[in-house]
Amino acid sequence: MNGRERITASMRELERVKVIEAVIEGRLRCFQAAERLRARRPSPSESLHFLFVGKAAI
Repeated sequence: MNGRERITASMRELERVKVIEAVIEGRLRCFQAAERLRARRPSPSESLHFLFVGKAAI
């Protein structure tokens, strides 16, 4: 091998990588990245559920 490998990613995954890269490089703030990725904050009930039941239940 020549040190290069091919990976396959969807356009959505590629956009996600680009947004995270922009945050790391300081070109984008976290809240802007969240908006672009359509991320949302968990509701209080989801947070409590996570604390008491664990990640596997969500």
